[in-house]
Amino acid sequence: MLTIREGGPLSNAGVGNMEGGQELNDTTLFGEHIYLYDILINQYIYDKQLNLTVGETIVALVEIGIFKMGHIRELEQLCDL
Repeated sequence: MLTIREGGPLSNAGVGNMEGGQELNDTTLFGEHIYLYDILINQYIYDKQLNLTVGETIVALVEIGIFKMGHIRELEQLCDL
């Protein structure tokens, strides 16, 4: 959600090679809301006119979100998310 809220490009995610990273299954990521997330991610791809697959988009969103979480220094900042 951090990445989507900011609205920045996904090109700086640094995930050009998706081989060899940690693998998370769809249940871990989305749980029972998998179909809702599928709709939202596809709409995001359409709105941003991305030339990425759903999988590549998810990887980029997670990567950027994790990077942004690294900038949190105080509990209050975490609560503001």
